Amino acid sequence: MNIHINYNDHILNNSQEQYIIKHLHLRPYTSYSRISQSKLNKIKQKYFLKFNRHMTDNIILSIKSAFMKEHIIKNFYKLNKHKNSIVDDYLKYKNKSIKKNILLLSTKYDLSPMTMMNHIIFNIYNTYIKNIKNNINIDIYDYQQIDIAKNNDIYFQLDQTTSIEESKLFEKNIETILIKKNIKYKTQEQLTIEQKKSIGKPINTPDFLILSDLIINNVKINWIDAKNFFGSNNKFIRSKILKQTKKYLASYGSGMILFSLGFNSDLQFKDILLMNYESVHDFIYS
Repeated sequence: MNIHINYNDHILNNSQEQYIIKHLHLRPYTSYSRISQSKLNKIKQKYFLKFNRHMTDNIILSIKSAFMKEHIIKNFYKLNKHKNSIVDDYLKYKNKSIKKNILLLSTKYDLSPMTMMNHIIFNIYNTYIKNIKNNINIDIYDYQQIDIAKNNDIYFQLDQTTSIEESKLFEKNIETILIKKNIKYKTQEQLTIEQKKSIGKPINTPDFLILSDLIINNVKINWIDAKNFFGSNNKFIRSKILKQTKKYLASYGSGMILFSLGFNSDLQFKDILLMNYESVHDFIYS
């Protein structure tokens, strides 16, 4: 099967992605928090006036998420560099009964509130936040600071159930397309079972291993991986994809990544076709 799919409008370039990041006005501690709908609307309006193209809330939020995750990784060294000062500052603010203690520290050190709070709790109680539920030995002030940190940090996820379920649903949507086009495949689950039996553990499991002869936009598609986010062109996304797909390319050859929210056109990888799910969906069902 040899097909050609045209891209739709959910593809940005570097200048457009950077324009969105610039107008997010990311500053600690608010950069770690949720964006208000009014702020999202203002960014969309400015984007339309600048590029004469519509933008969606989800793409803006996904771009922010990629930027902030890269920022968090880049800044993590500060936690070790200032580990003693952070605890000392926290205890000093605690003695003064400062209500937004952890947010002041997040602003001062530009570290995520929950990352800092996790470090503080470990130093005070010798345990991490995930282990202190209903622990009567935790001071009420510290409980309050944990709640403040949780409410102002969307990137430190103790429970990732929702995001995992959403990713699985996205994969099911892709599987529906494969079935409709009579494309033979093996799922990640099937590959996992096979590899556990043959070599003891799963080591090379794309979301879909394509068994049919499938060529899209002149690229032989031997595997498909689903990404339930916007494909930002930053170091965090690039390194994540390169690390994951290196073994796919070595074992199976060229393949495709499907982004649920589109991608930056300047994000490119050798022997990997990047596609927007909406483009594929519209092509198949048109």
